[in-house]
Amino acid sequence: MHVSKSVVNELSRARYARNKTRFVDIPAEYDRSSKDNSLINAALIAGLYPKVLTIDPASGQMRTVTNNQPVSFHPSSVNVGKKLSEFGVNYLAYFTIM
Repeated sequence: MHVSKSVVNELSRARYARNKTRFVDIPAEYDRSSKDNSLINAALIAGLYPKVLTIDPASGQMRTVTNNQPVSFHPSSVNVGKKLSEFGVNYLAYFTIM
């Protein structure tokens, strides 16, 4: 697949710009998977691994992916009191486990 020089230049400017958030339009011919939610979820989970929790819909419990240990939300978390079914996903990413 060949990408035009103007697209490469635009992406490089966005990538190396300092202290700026820039959004880049991806040309339609290169945008093949943006509507495939399962592929996007898989890429996110792969990038966030190993800090991933799995939600067991049968038991309604969260477990770590790496060692299958049960976990729960910290009392100060904004997620305390929410039902796991409300998230609408089978995996969650975390920053710290205590």
